[in-house]
Amino acid sequence: MRSTWSLIAALSTGVYSVVALACPALTRHLPRSATTAISAVLVRYPDGQRILRDVLEQVTIRGFAVHELSTAKAGNGQMRGDRPGEPPTVEVTVQVHGKGQVNELAAGLSDIPGVRAVAAEDVHAGGE
Repeated sequence: MRSTWSLIAALSTGVYSVVALACPALTRHLPRSATTAISAVLVRYPDGQRILRDVLEQVTIRGFAVHELSTAKAGNGQMRGDRPGEPPTVEVTVQVHGKGQVNELAAGLSDIPGVRAVAAEDVHAGGE
């Protein structure tokens, strides 16, 4: 009986040792997630200028995927632009994730003609 327990203990120790040594080596070879963080980028621009298409193009060119997108009229529900006679200002919030740097994305978005303001922040560090 004692030799049976010794054999079980030796086998258990051996299996544990193999798993403990093999798992770290295996996890190094698994693909890493590109969705390590979700960031929100807010872009303000005049309505009707077809700027959203350019915003989404920059998001994908810079290695991000859209997690969520929302739009709203800017400025307490006012239906006009910042100056009389201008179209209303739209605020688009794009939640993105990917391998790129969100500050570089924000800089690229601010270079789009017609964009009035861009702000970026991390929403969920570590992903969902």
